[in-house]
Order: sequence, then C-alpha cells, then structure tokens
Amino acid sequence: MGGIRGAAPRVGAVVLEPPRVGQASAFFGSYQIFQMGRHFEAYVARPWQQQLPQIPGFPPQHPYIQLASKTRAAGVTGNIGEAVAGIVMARLLTSGPVDIAHIRPVQPFRARKSPDFMARLDFARVSVTVGSAPTWWPVESKARSTANAVDQAIRESIRQHAAYWYTIQNAAPGALGYGCTVAFQYQVPQRIDVVVFQPGDPARLATKLSSAKSYRDYVKEVLEDGDTLESLDNCGRSRRRAY
Repeated sequence: MGGIRGAAPRVGAVVLEPPRVGQASAFFGSYQIFQMGRHFEAYVARPWQQQLPQIPGFPPQHPYIQLASKTRAAGVTGNIGEAVAGIVMARLLTSGPVDIAHIRPVQPFRARKSPDFMARLDFARVSVTVGSAPTWWPVESKARSTANAVDQAIRESIRQHAAYWYTIQNAAPGALGYGCTVAFQYQVPQRIDVVVFQPGDPARLATKLSSAKSYRDYVKEVLEDGDTLESLDNCGRSRRRAY
C-alpha cells in the first residue's frame, strides 16, 4: 500500500459526465445548487469562464486591476468535490448511497471544522488492507484546480479529521486516527486521489492527543507534532488513485 510519498496505484475507474455529476450532486452535494450538471460542464468538462468588459478610464497605475473574467464559485466547486467523492464511494468503496451520510456536530462551534461525510467504507473492495478500522469513517472531499493545490488540500483535510477525532475521542476512542480524503483535480490532467489515514500506533496517538488542553491545542498537535504525524504516515497516509 503506497504511502503519501510512495506509489499511487490505480484502483478503479469512475465516469464523470455532466448529467451523472448533476444527479449525484442532488444527493451528495450539501449546498442547494440547481443545474449542477451545467456547472460541472462549464467548470470541468468544457472549461469556460465568461469574459468581463474592460471599463474605459480605469486607472492604469493602481494597486487593483480589473478582473478579466468571472471566477469559479467556491460553493460550486465544493459541491463538485462532494459529488465526485460520493460517486467514488458509491462505486468503489460502499454498497451505495445507503452507506453515506452528510454530517455536522451536534453542538456546532464556529471555529470547529467537520468532515463532509460519515460512510461505511469497505476498502477490501479495492484490495486495500486497513487495521482495526471503525465501521463508520469520516470522509472529507476536496476539489482543486492543480496537482499542487490538491496536495495542499489533502494536507489541509487533516484539520477536518482532527476536529472529528477530538469530538469523538470519548464516545469512540477506537476510531481515533482513521479517516479518508477524496481529492479531485478538475483541470487537465484530471485525477482523483483517495487518501486513507490510519494510526501506526493507536495507543500512543490516543495518549498524545488526550494531553491537549483545548480543541485548538488538539488540532495543533495533530498538524505539527512530528511523532503524531509520523504515526499517521507510517501506517500510512495511503494515496489511491481513481480515474
């Protein structure tokens, strides 16, 4: 099983066509956006951005410049990421939408992030072996334009997983350290990475994280502490690619 710096073998194929993404978004997208198939066509399948007119008399020497075209809406790309993650999970890792649920904390906190989904993932479907994994996994979706942005988003997704682990540390301590991120690069060459997180030493990870005095300290421990990240890397943060 390849780690974050290792091989990324192909484990399956998914078809991403505008009508299918539009249908999937109706269930997997958390934002209420209509005609997602058309958005996917304009953002991904046949990229197009409406040009904006150049306004006569705009100051030529100024700290600000005019936009040349309209930009992609973050809510739309977020919905695309959720739809793609849902398609990947439904096709490759679960029995279908019945195993995938949108989530939020029971007691929401403005500073506390949350993964997009909890799902009953079965990695044996793609011949990936995991340890004593929980039945329900937290799953975070990401959609970015370039490979570098995808790699950064995968690293950032640890925040969502850390928030989940902090919230469930007393209710489900056996689930600490387990998570999955599905990251979609929507510009050519397009790719989907499925990254699996699991603890190399669950007891050590639980002990280290339990010493955090606050939510912020807990997340910082996960993000910055070399031993904690090593325990995640070792077992490892496995990147599996689906197309």
